[in-house]
Amino acid sequence: MRYEWWLFRVSSNLFRTLEALYNNLPAFQMRADMGVEVDEIYFRESFKGTPFEGHVNKPREPRHDRIGSKQGISGDQLCVVTAYDDAGSFFFDVACRGALTHDIALDTLKGRICSGAIVNTDKHRAYSKVMREIGVALHNAVSAKEGGSTPRMDKIHQDIRTFLAPFKGVSTKWLHLYLGWYKWIRTFHVNSTVAIKQIVGGDYIHTWRSIKKMEYPFRDGRMNPIKC
Repeated sequence: MRYEWWLFRVSSNLFRTLEALYNNLPAFQMRADMGVEVDEIYFRESFKGTPFEGHVNKPREPRHDRIGSKQGISGDQLCVVTAYDDAGSFFFDVACRGALTHDIALDTLKGRICSGAIVNTDKHRAYSKVMREIGVALHNAVSAKEGGSTPRMDKIHQDIRTFLAPFKGVSTKWLHLYLGWYKWIRTFHVNSTVAIKQIVGGDYIHTWRSIKKMEYPFRDGRMNPIKC
């Protein structure tokens, strides 16, 4: 019990540190004449570190490797919308459970991608209508099967998976903080001076006592799925 308490304190301090860094991430900025690539990356929903003993509404049985996981995009996966512009600025948004929809794509991209931009996406059907509503100058919908690609986004997605691999799975509750950690490293190039200033002067949202009570994204207090 004492070891578990110590481990929890160490992990909670890490999450509070990541919150301080997360709140200091630079905003996504782009001009009307810039090009930007937009794509999604999916992660399996994870309850890592959550004890379910005696829980009356356990969401599912634990997975062992990939046994029991569904193929393709399903409600067991989280959709993270990402974008990268010509200036090297990028953003991510843990947008929903399951496949991306028009309403979620519009809510995620409106205000971030300005009218007049040149946008490359895959051929996801949600994007074409959203880009017309935003008023972009040009929307190129490409398909890997047809020889098209979004190379910068593909590289970032590969880097993100490489960055997360040593953690052997990241809880859905903390996914946005780990993605923020990745973006912080890319932005500040592991500058320890910047990190110290941001941690000391930054704000965290949760105290270590409140971390245990945090609810999972896209689920209610009884762990029932919430429709996005």
